[in-house]
Amino acid sequence: MDMTQAELGARLRVSDQTVARWEKDQSEKDRPADLMLRVLLLGSPLAEPEGNNILRDLIKLLDELQERDEAKEKADLFEHGQQWQDVRLVL
Repeated sequence: MDMTQAELGARLRVSDQTVARWEKDQSEKDRPADLMLRVLLLGSPLAEPEGNNILRDLIKLLDELQERDEAKEKADLFEHGQQWQDVRLVL
């Protein structure tokens, strides 16, 4: 992706030495770093245009999941007198 180990490490919030160990197969990437690395690759020129389409679909899916979660949170609340209460706390 035309990045130095330090640049990639900064984006993934790990040290450049950690990136170097990954490149030399001396250590495994943790799951969040692996996922973020894949997302960075999808958004890079190396993956165009298919990567951008996949990334756009992924963002759309994440937005839909967020909307679903927010709708569920609202459904779990009900008005009790002058205050809103969480149904899960009452049950």
